[in-house]
Amino acid sequence: MRFYHLLTGPAGPPPGRTDLGAGRDLLPAYVDEAVAAEALGFDGVCLGAHHLASHARVGDPNVLAAVVAARTTRIRIAVVGNALPLHDDPLLLARTLATLDLASAGRLDAGFVRGTWADLHSSRLDPTTVEERFWEGLDLIVRSWAEDRPFRWDGRHHYRPRVDAPVRPRQSPSPPVWLLTEAGRPTVAETGRRGHSLVVPTGPRSWVVDVCRRHRQAAAAAGRAPADVVTCVPVHLAEHDGTAHEQAREQYERLLRAAASTPPVPPPVPGGPGPDGTPWAGDRPGFPPPSYDDLVAQGHVLVGSPGTVRDRLYEHLRDTGAAVHVGGGGILGAMPTPLLRRSMTIFARRVVPRLRQLSRHRPAPISHGPAGPPTDKESTMPDISLDQALILLRAVVDHAGKIGAVVAAEVVDASGTTVAAQRMDGCFPSAGLLARKKAYGALNFRVPTHVAVEAFPEPVRTALLAAEPGLTFLPGGVPVLREGVVVGALGVTGGAGEQDVACCDAALEALADRS
Repeated sequence: MRFYHLLTGPAGPPPGRTDLGAGRDLLPAYVDEAVAAEALGFDGVCLGAHHLASHARVGDPNVLAAVVAARTTRIRIAVVGNALPLHDDPLLLARTLATLDLASAGRLDAGFVRGTWADLHSSRLDPTTVEERFWEGLDLIVRSWAEDRPFRWDGRHHYRPRVDAPVRPRQSPSPPVWLLTEAGRPTVAETGRRGHSLVVPTGPRSWVVDVCRRHRQAAAAAGRAPADVVTCVPVHLAEHDGTAHEQAREQYERLLRAAASTPPVPPPVPGGPGPDGTPWAGDRPGFPPPSYDDLVAQGHVLVGSPGTVRDRLYEHLRDTGAAVHVGGGGILGAMPTPLLRRSMTIFARRVVPRLRQLSRHRPAPISHGPAGPPTDKESTMPDISLDQALILLRAVVDHAGKIGAVVAAEVVDASGTTVAAQRMDGCFPSAGLLARKKAYGALNFRVPTHVAVEAFPEPVRTALLAAEPGLTFLPGGVPVLREGVVVGALGVTGGAGEQDVACCDAALEALADRS
């Protein structure tokens, strides 16, 4: 069991506000926080890398990681992560990370993400190519690290007649690759199949446990030993529960006030859909702000005395089977330095030692998939068949006709790949894209999209919608289950919300009648 500290630095100017001197003042404190984490015995530090996020105000994460490497000797350094679709030449990023791994004496964990909505907007990047660019860029980087001979790369987005990487990382064949779970994308299953580590952001406990289970199942179905799962649960500690909650509540409310004054980011395609798939009018998503109590009750943050945090974090680690925990402020934002250092010290000295001891004897995580390579049909990942997908689509069209709706529908399998799609005559042109987003949402959340919106507090929903163009919480997406296992999902759009949901229900009923 390994414990990483998420570097947030001291509290600075609110998001969206410019302070030209902030970077100069914040950078030393940011690096000092990493040095303190090593002195306290943490196994690693984690650096965020969203280009336009408020926590990026201290600069380039790869350069910061190099500074941290120069100031430390033992602690691992995770950069989570570089947004691959924003890099026109992934090989330049591969060289940077390989150099960083050499400079740190093999202490790098290389994390990759797709980028936030703000990143896509500022880069004018076509959102429909993000998925392809991400996986192709990752494959090119990993192969350039591992190959000992020149090779040709002829991809859809990158062409290189000769790839001969002059710099290779110290860790062989590559540093550990960490991929962040992103709603609306088949990241979980694909990461497991490729054998990479999965980073799961904070969320409701049941959702986090399910994501970890699916990652292991996908790895086992591909004949791989499951790679590490990294779970991120922000923590804040004080000597007493009441004191810790008072401090965390004040900081969280400060963060909400700052976020409320931040201008919204328009979509990357003028006139195109907003983050939730609906036409973007420039206004803020209409979700009510969550309460601090909701964050605590749903397990998004762990706040309290050493005993309280230890017990709750042990339950989390036991149920998820995570190999790495990333703590720190997270969704609570940057704490004032004295409170942050005090929390780090209490966690490192009075929580981590006991959890290390308990982790040596903890049982296997609940809902763990097959432990080894698949040996028969039962050990492979189930998927929805084409015949079943067509039954769903026919039922959708039949019910839409009965209720006077004109809809489009799409069925995806357990990996998020389209199985079948259909659009009724007269349905609006972009309906197919929105139907796919609804299916992806239901697939990733494992519940209907109109139910998923109740499971996440507003900051998490807003972050998901802003970061992931492929996701929507709009009603009309449902998972398709076989014997309690999600084998795919259906998305329907074109009618009113309740009509889309009714079409989904009718389709699932028709499929059940044919089973």
